[in-house]
Amino acid sequence: MDQYDGIAAAADAVRRFFIKREDDLPEVVREKVEPYTGTGSSPVDLIVRFTEAAYANRETVPQEGLAIAAGCADLINRDGYHGRLDGRVVAMIPVLRRDSGEKAVTGSPWPKKADDPEPNQEYVQSAAPEAPAPAPGEQPAGDGA
Repeated sequence: MDQYDGIAAAADAVRRFFIKREDDLPEVVREKVEPYTGTGSSPVDLIVRFTEAAYANRETVPQEGLAIAAGCADLINRDGYHGRLDGRVVAMIPVLRRDSGEKAVTGSPWPKKADDPEPNQEYVQSAAPEAPAPAPGEQPAGDGA
């Protein structure tokens, strides 16, 4: 897990990661984070939004991003930023650390995936829309002979 000594360091890490890996991130992460990466934006909003987005999409966010999100979550928890992350931050930290590839401390296993806190649904990448059902009497697309 990356560790930050203050909000500026965490926000800078998120900005650098976002610039370097933006194309590798799910669309919802880009949409939720990009507006907060510019100068003049709240660094607290940036790290909270990035942490939420990375956590909600941890299957597709690169491990480097999950390590940054774990460090941001630790900072949010440690410095108590406005009670952000609905009190879930303490449970999110070990999940982000586990999913970033960090090794668990001997005798202290990572939490089981079944016990992971639910992500904020606002940040979850939605599945691709399903194709519309064919009208009665029509063949489904791709099934033609």
